[in-house]
Amino acid sequence: MVHGLITLRRQWLALSTAVLGLTASVTVLAFYLPLVLSRLTESQAAVGFGVGVEGLAALTVPLFIGRASDRRGRRIPYMLAATPLVVGGLAGVAIFDSYWPLVGAVVTYFVGYYAYYTAYQSLYPDLVKRGEYGRAWSVLNIFQGVGVGLALLGGGILIGFDLSAPFIAAAGLFLLTTLVTVLLIRENGIRGAKLRFGRISLLLRRLRTDRNLRLFLPAHFGWEFALAAIRAFALLYLVDGLGLDGPIIAGILIVVIAAYFIAAVTSGNIIDRFDPRDYTSVMIVLFAAAMLAMTLTTSQEALLLVMPFGVFAAAAVLMLAYPILLRVTPTGRHGEYTGYYQANRGLALILGTVGTGWLIDRFGTHFPEAGGYQVFWLAGGVAVALTLPFFLRLSRDGAERAGAERSNVVRRKA
Repeated sequence: MVHGLITLRRQWLALSTAVLGLTASVTVLAFYLPLVLSRLTESQAAVGFGVGVEGLAALTVPLFIGRASDRRGRRIPYMLAATPLVVGGLAGVAIFDSYWPLVGAVVTYFVGYYAYYTAYQSLYPDLVKRGEYGRAWSVLNIFQGVGVGLALLGGGILIGFDLSAPFIAAAGLFLLTTLVTVLLIRENGIRGAKLRFGRISLLLRRLRTDRNLRLFLPAHFGWEFALAAIRAFALLYLVDGLGLDGPIIAGILIVVIAAYFIAAVTSGNIIDRFDPRDYTSVMIVLFAAAMLAMTLTTSQEALLLVMPFGVFAAAAVLMLAYPILLRVTPTGRHGEYTGYYQANRGLALILGTVGTGWLIDRFGTHFPEAGGYQVFWLAGGVAVALTLPFFLRLSRDGAERAGAERSNVVRRKA
């Protein structure tokens, strides 16, 4: 029993260590890449595209990796194969000084990132018991918060020395956390059912037969759309739109990190003890309200008042999204449904970055107080608000059993 407990904690630690490197690298890229791109182009749509190419990888790579890792029953080999792409992409962003080669490096990074992340995320339901999702997820989110903190604060310090330094440091941290994860993880070798039909036809069939999946994907899309807009334009809003200086931005980042940590601890306890959907519904409303409120003012006082609540709500919603999906995922399909989750995120990233950039270019003149960047608050707030009707209709009871029954029907028809 003691040995089993030690093994369990080691698995939690390994999962959490992996997400630290993942989160730090993607936060560095998402947060500081717009600054790099804005020095290479004057078009906000081009800045959005440079960030939003992440979505092209997210739309395709997870669908292959998720099902392939289900069939093989192994996740670690895919993580190892993806590591050189992640590190090489970060190195390319640090080295290249023209727009298209830099975008190519970003694509390379995200191909590796989504191969790694899909395989890694599928390890979570493999290694953690259903009744322990909350505690394990809370630990994971705390490590994720550490990664965000290292990226935002550490990257802010490093970028003062050299624009390439945060990306090089993120590559080194990613290599280190991958090594620790590979040494600590012991896979269970869970093998999913073999599938005999194409990816698109399978997804369409799942959507026809799985009501919860039909409801979850549009809700998740709206949340990720808003997050993509924030990641692409929040720093430009603070620096170019409001003209804030370094100490004020550093203070804002500390508040963001603190709110993130509080959300991580709170959300983890809620998953194990309660159905998280009532809590998440409230957070969706708060998330949307905070973004819409920021559309109406450029006051620094209002920003500091609203932002902690908005960050807390956004973090809570996005942290709980995947555990909620797991509650309605049929047994043996975790990799497959993780692929849908990531591909859906990819579509939201493309539209949330490129689309929001186009909206800023087109309608930013109506918000001259902040250089037009208030548009991204409006677009994100509307997107989140529209998710509530979908989310409220998700099944509450017998979701996993119903999902498994629908999966059996699909296999019999196939």
